[in-house]
Amino acid sequence: RIGVLLALGEVDGPDIDTALGRAIGSPNPEVRTAAVRAAANRPAFPVAVVKSCLEDPAPAVRAAALRTFARWAERGRETLPLDWKDCLVFLADEGQVASAAGAAIIALAGPDRPRMAEELLAQGEAIRLAALEEIARTGDADAAESVALAAVHEDTETARAALLAQSVARPGPAS
Repeated sequence: RIGVLLALGEVDGPDIDTALGRAIGSPNPEVRTAAVRAAANRPAFPVAVVKSCLEDPAPAVRAAALRTFARWAERGRETLPLDWKDCLVFLADEGQVASAAGAAIIALAGPDRPRMAEELLAQGEAIRLAALEEIARTGDADAAESVALAAVHEDTETARAALLAQSVARPGPAS
């Protein structure tokens, strides 16, 4: 069932959003997580349904909702019901939720993205990595330049993610 839900996010059809919405109401947290993840690929899926998942008792569902908002922001979906400030509270949540919050903050930050990227470098490893990886997905050259110093970070995964972020930076020396 979980595999089918994830696949539904990739196909077109008149009743797919309805099916995903029903699955989000499942008592099984794995089913809810898969449905929210699939919603990230649905351009017209109701944002209020995903926003309600931010209060789900299961951390995996909250994390999936944050990552869905990050994907929607990255793709330029209009009128999202939250911004990066709304995601700050999730940095203190369980690990997978905090990591997803780091990605959502970067995706939703818009013109504040370079400053937020710098600030998230001081967070724990999972948050820092999610934020750096999101920079590459958003293609924000200013944010990439703002984290160039992390390319020499002592943690090799952080350095790798910072170098990946640099792939979207403008040519020339990083600031």
